Amino acid sequence: MAPPVPTQCKCGHDKHHPMVSPAGEYTTMGWVLILIGISAEPKAIRYVCRRCDRVIDRTTDKKVIADTQLWG
Repeated sequence: MAPPVPTQCKCGHDKHHPMVSPAGEYTTMGWVLILIGISAEPKAIRYVCRRCDRVIDRTTDKKVIADTQLWG
């Protein structure tokens, strides 16, 4: 079992702060699809602080993944 992920970074940001960005985690096949220009659904999403580079939260919930915009 993975250790619990903190809800705030050392900067004091939570996952809803503008300095926190979602980043997708993909399978190997997902990366292959992305490299040839096809969209792939991530297996998980990490919320990372852009200032201190710390992972604040991680989810594998399909609804949250579908509702999260990873680019654009």
